[in-house]
Amino acid sequence: EREETRRRHAEEAASRKREEEDARRRLEDAGRMAAYEDKRRREEEERRRKIEGEDRDMDRKRKAVDDERREAVRMTKIAEGDRCLAEAAGALLLGTLSNAAVMLGSAEACFLAGEMDEDECELRLRGTRQALKQAGINKEKTLAETQERTRLEEEMRLEMLQKMARDAEEKRVAAAVTKVRDEWFQAAEQGETKKIEEMLEQEVVTDSDLRDETGNSALHIACRRGHKKVAKALLRAGVNVHAKNEDGLTPLHFTEAFSEEISPYLLEQGANVLAKSAKGETPKDFARKMRGDSSPEPEVSEDDESSDDEPPMKVGQVATPSKSEKEAEPVGIMD
Repeated sequence: EREETRRRHAEEAASRKREEEDARRRLEDAGRMAAYEDKRRREEEERRRKIEGEDRDMDRKRKAVDDERREAVRMTKIAEGDRCLAEAAGALLLGTLSNAAVMLGSAEACFLAGEMDEDECELRLRGTRQALKQAGINKEKTLAETQERTRLEEEMRLEMLQKMARDAEEKRVAAAVTKVRDEWFQAAEQGETKKIEEMLEQEVVTDSDLRDETGNSALHIACRRGHKKVAKALLRAGVNVHAKNEDGLTPLHFTEAFSEEISPYLLEQGANVLAKSAKGETPKDFARKMRGDSSPEPEVSEDDESSDDEPPMKVGQVATPSKSEKEAEPVGIMD
């Protein structure tokens, strides 16, 4: 039993020794593993720190490059803004305000794109902007003055054209009047009865008492020339038989002196046999003078003399205007 007990104690001791040995080996292995893990961890940490350092260096280099690129772009934009500002000033000098405004806007955009401070940007643009504003005001003022001057010139031109047109129309009317007057008196002078009737019928002449430069009417001329048919046509048209020329002679003065066969027609229309000329001559006196007969006319009573120049107006008779009234009235010729 003692031997068995010793053996058992020895086995137990050996077993404890082996266990202790195993525990020691396990502890050593754990220590080695911990040392290995710690080494590997330190190496991994060192490698990570190295990589992070490299990354930080790359980031710093990349940022430096980006900063340089950004600065270059910013300086380029500012330089471009300065160029646009200079072109805006040049456009102002040339007077092209629209181009100046465009270039001023481009300069502002470039300055802002170049990350320029707003206050500094406004300070750079202020002078050109104020000059552009003043130039715009001056241009509007000049434009208004130009438009006003153009309007006045146009009004003057139109007024001149209207005056020229009026003068031309007056000349045309005067020429037409002269032509009609000439045709009218020429027809009476040459005894063209048909021409006289046509002019009266077509109302080319609206005043049959039209006078020539010596105050003679067509009836004066027809009576002086002895054109009976013309005289009768004029009497039918209602010509004034009492009309006097500048010498105070009536158509009856001429018929008594040159064509007595027409006198009855005038007397039928109420011609005054006692009408006196500017020299105080009656138709008979004027006829005797034209024939060279100086014998005086028989005395006329005061009652007869009271009817002197013009007979009393009859019913339906047209009043004869005075010489001054004739000169004041417009010529009665159709346009």
